[in-house]
Amino acid sequence: MHQRPKTIGLIVDGGGGWWGRLEYTKNIAAALREFNAQQPEAERIRVLAVATSEPAPAVHDYLVPHVDGFVAAAGSGARLSDKVTRRLLRTAWKYQFPITGKLDRMIRSHGIDFLYPSFQEVSPTTCRTAAWIPDFQHLHLPQLFSANELVMRERGFGAIAKLAPTVVVSSAASANDFARVYPDFAHKLAILRFRVSLPAETWNSDGVSTVRKYNLPTRYLIICNQFWHHKNHAIVFRALRELKEAGIVIPLVCTGRLHDHRCETFSDEVLCELHTSGIADQVKLLGLIPKDDQIQLLRCSAGLVQPSRFEGWNTAIEEAMALGIPVTASDIPVHREQCGELANYASTDDVAGWAQILDRAWRAGGERVSNASSYTNLRQAFASQFISIASGDLTAHTPTVA
Repeated sequence: MHQRPKTIGLIVDGGGGWWGRLEYTKNIAAALREFNAQQPEAERIRVLAVATSEPAPAVHDYLVPHVDGFVAAAGSGARLSDKVTRRLLRTAWKYQFPITGKLDRMIRSHGIDFLYPSFQEVSPTTCRTAAWIPDFQHLHLPQLFSANELVMRERGFGAIAKLAPTVVVSSAASANDFARVYPDFAHKLAILRFRVSLPAETWNSDGVSTVRKYNLPTRYLIICNQFWHHKNHAIVFRALRELKEAGIVIPLVCTGRLHDHRCETFSDEVLCELHTSGIADQVKLLGLIPKDDQIQLLRCSAGLVQPSRFEGWNTAIEEAMALGIPVTASDIPVHREQCGELANYASTDDVAGWAQILDRAWRAGGERVSNASSYTNLRQAFASQFISIASGDLTAHTPTVA
């Protein structure tokens, strides 16, 4: 008999260092809040944000509508993945990760039944835990990582595989990667395909005013990605140049941080190509903008463009699906898994193929491809799946790996 947890603790980086993880946590918390709204008060699950440090104002404000409170866990196992990796490098594979007394006391004092994502050795009498591995990008694109980063990932993920009672991944593609590298621990896997929760005001806001705020054209395609090497913006720029030479000019808006910490010169190289190719006047690079603005620009777009070479599970695609926005994506396994027949695809390096599907997306005029009610069902299933994992019931979520 699997007992539903009464209190769930969600580990968050108080400093907001990795915004993608914060967004992931917010989506879990928001889905649980929506689940709770449909339950009798006595059966609702309390959700706490377990901050690794005193939460920065932006982190606090972003999560506070979705959680029942913040708990400080500074100095008690904070930033678990980094700590495990550092300890692995220091202790030469001793795999000793005892729960600290402070974190143990915090868990007990707040009645936390399930802590996520965590892979320290928490006593089963304290609470259940599950780890999360976002992706295995280093297996597919090792050239984008330094030798030290590769060692850190391999050892850190190996520790997770060995120590975690449950390992959550976001896609069947990631589950297959895990099972290939750690076959002895494949029975620990659970797939949790996350879904996004958009604020109610998304539907009531005047998106046109946001478009005007950034001085954008009334019609455009949009990329919502950090300006990182594997996000593959360059293939879209080259396709736009080919289309322009054929007399077809498609405006493109790009949101996301214009810096790749793993390749300091990458952004400059792509920006140089953007200008020398003669399409700089039709591509708007907005950088990192407020999340609400990004959602409104996506909502008003004629389509999302997602050209990545690799993803664990893409948030912008989920946002597009929630809004009913058509998707044009690179033909990689996780995109096929995520979008199915709802997207048009081209290979990651096929300029002509990208020109063709961008032209198709542009001519389609932004026709909506889904509706809010169907995505609500996906989000409710996401909440139910997470609760099952938190309850220790993996029967419905353990994948059959290829």
